[in-house]
Amino acid sequence: HVFNPFHFLVPQKLNEMDSVIRLIHNKLLDWNRDSKNKSVLFLTSDHGMRDAGGHSGSSYAETHVPLLVIGHNCETNNDTFYNQVDFSTTFSIMNGLSIPKSSIGSIIPEMLLEVDQLKKLEVFRIVNQRLLKMIKYDKSEKFYRKHEKAKSFHQMVVNDVNNKNAYQQAITNYMESAREISDKLAQESLEVNLCYVLLGLVMNLLISITILVPSDSFKIKELK
Repeated sequence: HVFNPFHFLVPQKLNEMDSVIRLIHNKLLDWNRDSKNKSVLFLTSDHGMRDAGGHSGSSYAETHVPLLVIGHNCETNNDTFYNQVDFSTTFSIMNGLSIPKSSIGSIIPEMLLEVDQLKKLEVFRIVNQRLLKMIKYDKSEKFYRKHEKAKSFHQMVVNDVNNKNAYQQAITNYMESAREISDKLAQESLEVNLCYVLLGLVMNLLISITILVPSDSFKIKELK
């Protein structure tokens, strides 16, 4: 945090962390040989760093981080970006857990390659349906039309599992619909009520005055 990413001490720290990750990975390989339950190692970061050091801004280098999954049959994708909220949703599905109630994330499909087509489509449908319940909309909304379109292609795949075109169309429309809903929910969470903000400022001002002004100043002197 103190030094920038080009500081001469950074390579030393990276080598140190490489050794730690290598140790963990080797232990997990031993686990995989002795256990029927296979392990998955996730490597990511909660934030990046700007060139000058630190991470208190919203620059690309600070807000975009890599996600590396080791030991799982997933697809490599260096061109697609996902939101951090997508990880909790996908991770929960991978482990058969309930999606966190307040999560507004979509799915990272590259992490679900081991799921067969019909199950994957059903996962996408459930996630989309869940997101739709979290937002106010009308049927003219673009994301809703995409959701309905995805459901139609989904049904085609149910009727014919060899219909590759219908499968791809269903996945694409489910993903685009979920992404649009997720982004809309994220944007709504950033909106603030200015009336409440002003009320809070006024209350803070009054409290500050009450604390700072000596109590004797508020005493009413008796008239003689």
